[in-house]
Amino acid sequence: MKLTIFLWILMCTMPWATSQPRQFLGATRTQRMEQERVLKDEAIRKTLTGALTSDTAPDWETAFWAMELMQVKDSFAFGAVKRAFSAFWEQTPSFQRAWMEVVFTLFHSQFEKEMEEVTRKTKHPKLFAMAVLYLVRINPELGQNYLTITKNRFKDATENPILNMLLYQLTGNTKPVSTSEEEWVKLLSHPFLAGETIIFSFQRHNRDFPGRTFIRKADGSFVRDSLESLFSIPHLARAVTNLPGYLTNGNSPQGILRWEGISHTENSFIGPSEVLPLYLPFEIAENRFLPIRPDTTQSLALHDYLSLWPASWRNRPAITEAYWAGKAGRFEIWAHGTTINPEFYPNTPFYPNTPSLGCLTASERWSLETGKLEQSDQIPFIQQLKKTGAKAGFFVIVEVDDQLKPVDDKDIKKWVQLAEHHIKR
Repeated sequence: MKLTIFLWILMCTMPWATSQPRQFLGATRTQRMEQERVLKDEAIRKTLTGALTSDTAPDWETAFWAMELMQVKDSFAFGAVKRAFSAFWEQTPSFQRAWMEVVFTLFHSQFEKEMEEVTRKTKHPKLFAMAVLYLVRINPELGQNYLTITKNRFKDATENPILNMLLYQLTGNTKPVSTSEEEWVKLLSHPFLAGETIIFSFQRHNRDFPGRTFIRKADGSFVRDSLESLFSIPHLARAVTNLPGYLTNGNSPQGILRWEGISHTENSFIGPSEVLPLYLPFEIAENRFLPIRPDTTQSLALHDYLSLWPASWRNRPAITEAYWAGKAGRFEIWAHGTTINPEFYPNTPFYPNTPSLGCLTASERWSLETGKLEQSDQIPFIQQLKKTGAKAGFFVIVEVDDQLKPVDDKDIKKWVQLAEHHIKR
């Protein structure tokens, strides 16, 4: 059995008690130790000790994923990744992307020469963008140089969803702009689509810091808890890669996504708590993303996407990230809980939250002894959404600013109150 298949089985069949949906046996100490042993010994060390061939390349991709998950970046892992580059140009685009992702995630400056080589040789927009972002992260002064190189190398750069967003990023147009209270109230009171339940997730530009998510009901009022306090939960919209949202496995992209129904998954890293599937433009038929449209194809004109926003927001490139991410082929961005061991990320600003591969994750804590759920932000979020009676709506992700701290509900509360007052008038 191929290692990749074995790991798929591990992910999908880790045990939880179905009769007690708030218990996940895979989170017990013994189960976590076994999972970590398999990932370290089998997925990583055994694979990376062997040769890299066309047959073993998929297992190397799995090893890279496991390294990211567990933050494995010791000398053995570094040496294996370094060795893999000698066969980089003979491998598939899938392997090349996975190699660049693990380098971007774990080795922030050690592969500068290799990434420079990629920018010179590759004709693949995604690989080129990843290499440029790696180099500009090391030396921001290179941004203008790579802006010119991108335009010269790819004559149709503005027509390519990934390169178009790269150009925006290199010119600073994806950073938060100063936004007045009036503009925030416009956003929070905007109808988007009449009768829709809208979920707003406010994030920092630096996704190391958790954001905050609120629910607006179809009547324009925001969900409140049993004490009549404004309801919200923290949401980590950071991918383990910390790549931008328009790239595969990057952060949750800014913009408008469609939510539709509530579901379950058997993925053992997400766990048994119900999940909220989200859909990007192009991921589903146009008439599902934008119900007032008759088109059943998976397409959406940019002007139709922008028409959903308040007029004064439509000239902000950052809010088109979800649009271009969908056009580039991103998919399966959910709002879900987590069973990932937070001890993989002990010294991070988001601890004990755990990052994903692009989803919005809500904190959950499971007993190491029994696997019983001790704390969850996901469950009350889903419960409150169910109470609205809505079956679908929009999920709006926006970055508030670049402060280096979590978004607090106090940051948003005044805007919400003013928006509700505006809607009632």
